[in-house]
Amino acid sequence: MNTPYYIIHKAELDNSFRLLKTALETYWNNYVIGYSYKTNALPWIIKEFDRKGCYAEVVSEDEYALAKAVGVANSKIIYNGPIKTKDTLLEALTNGCYVNIDAGREIDWLDDMPVKDCKLGIRVNFDIEKMCPGQSQCGDEGGRFGFCYENGELEKAIRRIQEKGFTVQGLHLHVSSKSRGIDIYKAGATVACEIKEKYALNLSYVDIGGGFFGGLPNKPQFNDYMQVISEILSRAFSPEKTALIVEPGMALIGSPVSYVTSVIDVKDTT
Repeated sequence: MNTPYYIIHKAELDNSFRLLKTALETYWNNYVIGYSYKTNALPWIIKEFDRKGCYAEVVSEDEYALAKAVGVANSKIIYNGPIKTKDTLLEALTNGCYVNIDAGREIDWLDDMPVKDCKLGIRVNFDIEKMCPGQSQCGDEGGRFGFCYENGELEKAIRRIQEKGFTVQGLHLHVSSKSRGIDIYKAGATVACEIKEKYALNLSYVDIGGGFFGGLPNKPQFNDYMQVISEILSRAFSPEKTALIVEPGMALIGSPVSYVTSVIDVKDTT
C-alpha cells in the first residue's frame, strides 16, 4: 500500500468517545460535544463523529462549507474563530447553529440578521497566565482570540450586542495551554461564573473549549476534567438551564489514529 496514510483504530476511538460521554453524563448531563475539525478533517472521521451525535466545531468559511458538504445538519455546527465571513455567520445564526462572536466586525454584521432569537455567544479573552502561572502558551503577551475581560473590552462588546436587540446566550472560554492541566478548566469555569454574575447574563450555554488530554493513563482523564468543571460551574449555573459545550479534537483521535509513512532515503550528516 502506498504511503502516507492514516490507520484508524476504531475500537479505541469508540472507547475514548464513550469515556467522554460517560464523564459528561455523570457530572453535567446537559451537554454538546463539538468535534474540532482543525484537528483532523478526514471525511470518514468527521462523518463518524457526526454519526455519534457530535456537532461540527469549525473555525473558518472552508470548514463550515466542509461540514455542510458531508451532510452535517444545519443546526449542528459550532462556528468559532475570527475569520468568519458575513454571509456564513448570518446563515449559521439563522439556521440555529451556535455562533461565538470573536471580532468587532461580527457585531457590526448583526445589523443584517433577520431575527434576534439565536444561539449567539461571545469568546472571552481572560488572563489565564495570571490564574495559572507558567501553563499558558501565550505567556504574559496574552491570547489573540476573543474580547478581553480585564480591560473592559468584553463588557463593551456585550453591551453592543445587547443594544442591537440580541441576547448573549453563551460564553466561549477556550484557551491554549502547555500543561492541559485541570487548573486551566477550573480557571475558565471560574471566569464564566464571574462574568454571568457581573453582567447579569442569562446564559443557555458555557463553551469550555477543548485541549484535554486523552488516551494517556498517567494524565488527567475526562472524569477528572468534568468533575472540576461541574463543581465550579455549579456555583452560578445548573444543568437544567445551561448546557456545557466541549470541543475535543486531539483528546479523541490523538491515540486512536496512527500516521504511516515510508523512509525513502537516509543521509549521513556526521
